[in-house]
Amino acid sequence: MAQKKDNRLIELRKEIVSLLDQINEEGLLFLKQQASTIIYNDTVEEMNRNNRESLLENETAKQTSDRNRLKQSSRAQEFSLDLSGENKGYANIVYGRIRVFFPLDELESMIYIAKKASRAGDSGLLLYRWLKKERGDFLVEHGITAYPSPLIDKLAVFLGKG
Repeated sequence: MAQKKDNRLIELRKEIVSLLDQINEEGLLFLKQQASTIIYNDTVEEMNRNNRESLLENETAKQTSDRNRLKQSSRAQEFSLDLSGENKGYANIVYGRIRVFFPLDELESMIYIAKKASRAGDSGLLLYRWLKKERGDFLVEHGITAYPSPLIDKLAVFLGKG
């Protein structure tokens, strides 16, 4: 099939060359301008095609990178307790870069809820209700606006183990 196309192009070029002797100077200038325009358009189309392919490759690579970063960040971010203020009656619950101060009696209440309710499978919901009533600042700090919340469930599991 490529052979057929090559033969056709050769024949077309021969026909055009044979007609050139019959065209005046003005017509030849017009043909030259048209040929330049066709070549320019083909070049621009090729560049656009290459740019689209490159953009698609970049977008695919970015999406893959974003997915990997999310996986890593979700694995890297775990809850922890900073008990350095325990002798002063407080602790911090740490998640990523967010540290929220809790008096020890509030922390004990949260642990009690998480442990007691974990048997019934309601620990996340009950913990969310308690936080909403008593410590809305924790929800605001973590961008939690409603339940169910995977982060609250994760916190309930963390506190239930403690």
